[in-house]
This record gives sequence, C-alpha cells and structure tokens, in this order.
Amino acid sequence: MRRVCLPGEFKFYESINDLGGDPPPLYRMLMYHRGRRRPRRRRRRRRRRRRRMKKKKKKKKKKKKKKKKKKKKKQQKKKKKKKKKTVIF
Repeated sequence: MRRVCLPGEFKFYESINDLGGDPPPLYRMLMYHRGRRRPRRRRRRRRRRRRRMKKKKKKKKKKKKKKKKKKKKKQQKKKKKKKKKTVIF
C-alpha cells in the first residue's frame, strides 16, 4: 500500500484515478469527509440516563363503615301454664 500523505501534510484526491492504483486506506477514510482538514473521529454516543417520572402515591381508599343492623326485638310469647293432670288412685 502506498501512503497518501505524510503525517504533517494533507492532500485530497478528487478521484481514485488520480492516485493511479488502488486507493490507500487513508483515502478511503477521506472520501467521506470532503472539505474537512482531518478525517472525522467517530463520536461515542453518550447514553443519556432517562429520567423516570415520579410515581404518584396512590390514595388509600377509606373503608366504609358497615351499618349495624338493628335487631328486632322478638315479642315474648306468654308461656302457657301446664295443666296438672289429676291422678286418680
């Protein structure tokens, strides 16, 4: 592989034909960055931490108080007196 440019200088070739032969790796890199002095470095994408939405606190449901059923007073039945049987000797 032939070197395109010395470390200090910068040449840009319009086409591969100008080189006369196979394009060196540097040319391939430069092809994509026309008009820039130096081939662009790939930027590392910084992962942004996603801000989580604050969770809303759930309101506790108030328990409904159960209404106590009023007990119906039972009417007391009058007890019938038992008739004593007469025993005949």
